[in-house]
Amino acid sequence: MIRRLGPVLLAAFSFAPALAPGQDSAVLYQTGFEQVDDPSGTAFQPGDLDGQGSWAVPDPSATIADSDGQAHRGAQYVSQLAASTVDLSLEDDADAIFIEAWHRGAGVETLEKPPASPSAAAVIGFRLTSPGFYTVAALDGTEAGNEGASFVESPSIPEFSSTAWTRFLIRVDYANRTWDVQAAGETIGSGFGFRDADALRLRGFRSSTDVGADLDTFRIVETDGDYDDDGFSDAYEMANDSDPLDPATIPGLGDVNGDGYVNVVDAILNKRIASGFIGDPASLGYTPADVDLDGFVTEADGDAIYRFSVGDPAVPVLPVAP
Repeated sequence: MIRRLGPVLLAAFSFAPALAPGQDSAVLYQTGFEQVDDPSGTAFQPGDLDGQGSWAVPDPSATIADSDGQAHRGAQYVSQLAASTVDLSLEDDADAIFIEAWHRGAGVETLEKPPASPSAAAVIGFRLTSPGFYTVAALDGTEAGNEGASFVESPSIPEFSSTAWTRFLIRVDYANRTWDVQAAGETIGSGFGFRDADALRLRGFRSSTDVGADLDTFRIVETDGDYDDDGFSDAYEMANDSDPLDPATIPGLGDVNGDGYVNVVDAILNKRIASGFIGDPASLGYTPADVDLDGFVTEADGDAIYRFSVGDPAVPVLPVAP
């Protein structure tokens, strides 16, 4: 039996819904599955999801639920029963997109690859780790279908509760044939390969489950490589636990060496240690893993950030990641 996964991004459909009135042109599709004023333009009614808007349920059953207080946002959400699949048909020629979705559900003991058809660019799966918790795996492909693909799990990513809503963000770069994924702001991994060679452009989205799952607050947006215009590329932010859709979050607040200090603090402390201002870093509970922070914040960056922090008038232009 196939252990069903979700979400799964597919390249197999041909329906392109129009934007809702007033919707940002970068937003290809957005919904909260609501009855009134849903940004998708569909008035979702409680009951069977199949045929509402551009959603289909090839493997029943999935419904629009309106249980009090259970939605991630608003009043309604999609509730998938065990052994169900839901598809969104959506076609676009964007070079790169983001899929943002809030998911709630359990994992399975053994991950198995999804069916060979329809074609897929990005696939994530949820593996049961302990009762009530799961971890996230990414299917790293070689564009040779399931035979060339393998699931990858990050050893540093925490477990997620099956009873809590978790935000997933998937970036799919059709031009460079790579994809990345974050869960609850944590980078699961970046630079994964597509599963299938014929996944050339966005053609749809699929969420499947063996054990039941919920879906809410869903959108797909097109990006030009720096969606939030903060000077940091989408790819860089996805790789560094930074939200590429929110200009208020910057990679400097990540923790690339996992020592508990954000990158900017590491840069300042390393510079102060190198300058002799801090003779005993261990007294601060601080043991720098390396000066250049694995290449993400360089020693030159540290010098500039330190000079800025102490008000040195000779501050060079602060570096911005490519």
